[in-house]
Amino acid sequence: MQRQVKFVINTNATATPSWTFTRVTVNPSGNFLSLDRTRTNDLTITLGPAVPGVVEATRNGRRIAVASRVPDRRAADLHLSAQIANGIETGVRNALNR
Repeated sequence: MQRQVKFVINTNATATPSWTFTRVTVNPSGNFLSLDRTRTNDLTITLGPAVPGVVEATRNGRRIAVASRVPDRRAADLHLSAQIANGIETGVRNALNR
């Protein structure tokens, strides 16, 4: 089973200073500074059966092997394919927005 959640965060800000001198008015209605940013974050959760496995790690500079449970091949392949599809989608979206 797999679920994907997409978070889209839009942030914008505008600063419009205005000065009035005795004979001149500067920037009465125009924007002096405008910022806009859109961020998209993706979360992929894959649940599947686990099988016994060995995980290698480094502790205090020494390699150790720890018996653990790891996702079975089908769940790992499903998660990898979702990550690849998400990367392609993000690349295409960024290329079209430029």
